[in-house]
Amino acid sequence: MRTILVASGTSNTGSLLVQTLSASGKANVRALTRNLESEAAKKLAGLPNVTLVKGDFGDVASLKSALSGVDRAYLVAQPGDETQFDNEAAFLQAAKDAGIQGTVRVSTCQCLISLDTPCVYARCHAKLEQWSKDNDARVCDISPNMFMSNLYWQLAEIKSASTFTLPCPAATKHKFGMIDPRDVAGAAEAILMSDDAKFAEFMDARHQNVAGPELTDYEQQLAALSEATGKVISAKTVAPEEYAAMFQAAGLSKLMAESFTLTVQTLAGEVEPRRPHADETSPLLAGIWQPKYTVKAWAKDNAEAFK
Repeated sequence: MRTILVASGTSNTGSLLVQTLSASGKANVRALTRNLESEAAKKLAGLPNVTLVKGDFGDVASLKSALSGVDRAYLVAQPGDETQFDNEAAFLQAAKDAGIQGTVRVSTCQCLISLDTPCVYARCHAKLEQWSKDNDARVCDISPNMFMSNLYWQLAEIKSASTFTLPCPAATKHKFGMIDPRDVAGAAEAILMSDDAKFAEFMDARHQNVAGPELTDYEQQLAALSEATGKVISAKTVAPEEYAAMFQAAGLSKLMAESFTLTVQTLAGEVEPRRPHADETSPLLAGIWQPKYTVKAWAKDNAEAFK
């Protein structure tokens, strides 16, 4: 069986991918984590064909050790500041030095990516795209659309006030392919478990868009969650500055709060995209994988948390 390293194995989509690969029984999985004793790590430790490995993006020696004997890798790193570029570039260099077949790397929405955008994570992804080309790294970036699970960022508001604050109308000008994180993991699994010839096609393509099964907006997502929870959840529109300030008050940095605000505005069609909107899965990926989870399915599976 192939050996696949998932870094970070305890991240949102990373942990879902570890579980998916383990359940398939078709790969030996290494899950990279900084803390082997964390609750997230312990949940993965007992899964079949899964080995936890301690490592840190800032510790090149630990990355080299984790990558030894690995065939393919999955990379997703914490956004928020410029260190994201350093962390991911360090991993990609270590993967190249280890001679693995390639890495599936989680990027961000295609419409956000630019070297001169004020959105910090979109700027980092633009730099990483350039780094990969300049260094001839075997990488395929996957760009997921907006995560359905981002509603969890405002869980307290939804539970206490039955409102959901936005910097734009909930019925957005632009409908987008909102995606369940489980589908992001499913798309990654499809690429990572493809045969050598197909995997090489993905590495040569360098980029794939990953979208949900339908074009939707926040109005439709809130309607689905309202139905699933049995309570009416209403949208509340505020100025972008107030929206960013809300996230700062909740603990996000000013840079990250403003970056996420710009993301919501761009996907909603309120701000001009840096690249064309990409609301369908790229043809190469669509040829081997299709998304499973609609907004209604996500709402039904997550309703209990929002009651």
